[in-house]
Amino acid sequence: MSDLHSVLLADGDKGALIESLAKAAGIEIPAQYLAEVGTHLIIAARMAQSVFAAPVDPAAQHAAVYVPALIPTQGRVR
Repeated sequence: MSDLHSVLLADGDKGALIESLAKAAGIEIPAQYLAEVGTHLIIAARMAQSVFAAPVDPAAQHAAVYVPALIPTQGRVR
C-alpha cells in the first residue's frame, strides 16, 4: 500500500483488505498480527516505489549471465 492508500483506507478497511488478500492467497493471518502485516506491506510498497523510481541508464552494460556449455536434457541435475 502506498502512502496514498494509507490515507484513503481507514484502519478497518486496511485490515479487511489484508484479510481478503490473505484469504485469496490461502494464508490465514491471526487477528493480532493484522496491524503488523499492514505496516510491513506499506514498507514493502515504499521499497518497491524506490526501486521503480531509480533512473536506468539505457547505455549501461548489463551483468553477464552464465550459460553452461552443456545443458543436460535427461536425468537429474545435481
